[in-house]
Amino acid sequence: MRKLTYFFTFLALVIGILLGRHSLGPQNAENHDHDAESSAEAEADVLWTCSMHPQFQFPDPVPCPICGMELIPIDPNAAQVGERQVAMSEAARALANIQTSPVERRAVARAVELVGKVSWDETRVSSLTAWTGGRLDKLYVDFIGASVSEGQALADIWSPELFAAQQELLQIHSALQSSNTESALHASHEKLAAASQAKLIALGMSDSQIEDLIDFEEAEERITLHAPAAGIVLAQNATEGSWVKKGAELFLIADASHVWVELEAFETDLAWLKMGQSATFTVDAFPGQSFMGEVVFMNPTVDPKTRTVGVRLEAENPDGRLRPGMFVRARIQAPLDLNGNVSSAANAALDAPLVIPRTAPLLTGERAVVFLRIPSAENVIFESREITLGPRAQDLWVVLEGLNEGDEIVTKGAFKVDSALQILAKPSMMSMAGEKKAIAFDVPNALRVKLGALADSYLAAQVALADDDATKTQLAGQTALDLLGTLSTDGLENAGLEEWRPVFARMQNGAEAMSQTGDIEAQRTGFDRFSKGYIRAIEVFGYERKSGDTLRVFFCPMAFQDTGAEWIQDYDLLSNPYFGASMLRCGEERRAIPPTESTKE
Repeated sequence: MRKLTYFFTFLALVIGILLGRHSLGPQNAENHDHDAESSAEAEADVLWTCSMHPQFQFPDPVPCPICGMELIPIDPNAAQVGERQVAMSEAARALANIQTSPVERRAVARAVELVGKVSWDETRVSSLTAWTGGRLDKLYVDFIGASVSEGQALADIWSPELFAAQQELLQIHSALQSSNTESALHASHEKLAAASQAKLIALGMSDSQIEDLIDFEEAEERITLHAPAAGIVLAQNATEGSWVKKGAELFLIADASHVWVELEAFETDLAWLKMGQSATFTVDAFPGQSFMGEVVFMNPTVDPKTRTVGVRLEAENPDGRLRPGMFVRARIQAPLDLNGNVSSAANAALDAPLVIPRTAPLLTGERAVVFLRIPSAENVIFESREITLGPRAQDLWVVLEGLNEGDEIVTKGAFKVDSALQILAKPSMMSMAGEKKAIAFDVPNALRVKLGALADSYLAAQVALADDDATKTQLAGQTALDLLGTLSTDGLENAGLEEWRPVFARMQNGAEAMSQTGDIEAQRTGFDRFSKGYIRAIEVFGYERKSGDTLRVFFCPMAFQDTGAEWIQDYDLLSNPYFGASMLRCGEERRAIPPTESTKE
C-alpha cells in the first residue's frame, strides 16, 4: 500500500511539472539569444535526486516526495571516473553546496567534563590511640566535628602500668645518681635508665614529660593524651570513665586544609587525561565560585559495570569551605598528546596531529569515510577513502591514518557525494566492507527474554522522541533503567561477559541520561547512547519477544550535525526520534534483526 502511495505521488508530480511547462509555452521567442538557449539546454540535461531516496529522479529540484529533503543534481559525467570516484561539474558542485578544506596539523585540546564528590585526604588523616591500657578519667573533646590544634590535650588516662613504669625509672635514676660514674655498675644503670625511658615513650609519654618526671621525682598516675595533628575530629570511640585496652583507637582526626576530589571519567576521556594536570571545579554550595585542583591519581583499572575510571584531584582548602560529600563538577582543559606524555601547550604545537572538521567524516559502525577532491582540469572529482580516527576535540577529529597534510577533503555535503556514488552503484559508505560482525555465544534464554522485554521501553522512548514529548521520554528512560537493573548475566561465559560489559554500560548511561532531564535534546543524545548499546546487544546476544515482531534498524545521516545515528522500530512508517516533527521522515531502513529462536539454558 505504501509503495502505491509513493508511485501515485511521484506520477502526480511528474504530470504536474509537464503540464506546467506546456502551459507556459514559448515566450518571447524572437528575443532569446544563443547564451540563454545554451543555458536552458544545460539545465534541461540536469536531473535531480534525493540523498536519502536516490531511486527518484526529477528534471527540477522539487522536494523529495518521501522525506521532503532538498534534491541534489546528478552530473551526466559522474560515471566516467574510477571505481571509488564521482565527477561533477563546478556548477553542479555549487548547486549541491559541497564545500572543501585542506587537512592540517593543529594542536588540539578538549575540555573534559567530569563529576564527582569531595572526600578527606586519606594521607592527612591521623589517629590517637591508647598506648597503654587504663581508665579515661577526663575527655577534653567529647564530640565529633570539633576542630583541634596540634598538641591540644584530648584526654587524661589513668594507668597502673604507666605508674609502675615511672616508679621504675625513678628508682633506676636514683641508683644511677648514687653510683660511681666510672664504675661498671654506673654503666649498667645508664643502660637500664635508657631502656626504662624507651618503655615510657612506648606507653605514650613525651620526652618533655619524662624530663619533668626526673626533675620533680614524682610519678603521675595519669597521663594526658595530645592531638597528633591539627584538624577535624572524625570519630570518637571512647567515653569518659570507660576502660580502654592498649592500642584502642580513641580519636580519628583529619587535616581539613587539603581535600581530595574523587571524579569518574569515561574510557573515551582517558586519551586526554594525564597526571599533574590542573583542573577547575565548582560545588553547588558556592555558585559562581571556582576552585583549583591537580590530578594526583588515576585508577589503573576500569570499572566493569560503569566503564569509568576513577580520577583523583588534590585541592587546597585553607578556609574549610570544601566539605566531604559535596557534589563536584570539574573541568580539565587537556591538550592532546598522542605519545602519552603530560602535554604542555608548547609540546602540543611541536607534535600537532592531523585534524579534520567534525562534519567531514561519515561514520557508520567502526568505519569513517571522507571524500578527497582529486586535482582535475575538466571536472570536480571526489574519491572516497576510509580513514582511522583518533580522539574528538570539540569541532575537530584527530586523524591517525589515511590522510596527509594538505589533502583537500569535503567538509560540507559529504553525504550528497556518497549518495552520488550510490546512484552509480559504486562502493559507498553504505556498501563498504568492514562492519564488526556479531559473535555467537552460549546465551541463557533468561537474558534474551529480558533483552526482548527491554525493547518495549526502548520503543516507547523512540515514539516519544519522534512526537517531541520530553515527559514520556523521561518516563520511558526510567522504565528502561529499572529493567536494566534486573538483567542477570548468570551462565554467560567469560568471552560473553567481555562483550556484554561495554554494551550494558552504554545502555545504562543512555537510560540515565534520558531519565534525569526534561531537555529533549539531551534526551536525544542519551537515546543515541542507548541505541548503540541496545543494537549491539541484540545483534550479539539475541532477543525473544512475546509479540514475535522483528526489530528493524533505521539510519538518519543528518543526526547530530551530519554525524549520523541509528535507531530501532518494529513498524513500517519511519519516525525519526532525532529530529521529531522537524524532519520526521528523514532516514532509511538498513537491516532487520529477527528474534532468536528459544533454546534450553
